[in-house]
Amino acid sequence: MKWSEPGRVKTRIAATAGPVRAAEIYRELVAKVCARLPHATSVIVYFDPMERRAEIEAWMAKDAAIGPTEDGGYYLLALRRGQPALFETIRWSTSDTLACADAAGVKILRLPVLRDVDTESDWVRISMGS
Repeated sequence: MKWSEPGRVKTRIAATAGPVRAAEIYRELVAKVCARLPHATSVIVYFDPMERRAEIEAWMAKDAAIGPTEDGGYYLLALRRGQPALFETIRWSTSDTLACADAAGVKILRLPVLRDVDTESDWVRISMGS
């Protein structure tokens, strides 16, 4: 999780909503995630919707899991342990991250492709439940 500094989070949303509102949206997203987390947990795995439980359990047998987004990025990168090689020279896309994982010998599970929250209209759409 990043610090919610205006201009540093949800920068594509900031293009239409402004950096302060984008930071507020980011905090709202984080709050929604945190509200669903179990208390007193030493290892927390969060994934929504809960229908994906079998996929999370499958990930537990791998080194990592990636949840690609429709725009080529990803909504989730979950690691069982630190994998610095995944972050050294990547462009933050699913394909680049998968290539780095392959080169590093990291066994990675691909989760279903979902929509990302990149724009203010994306935020409105998911806030409305569609």
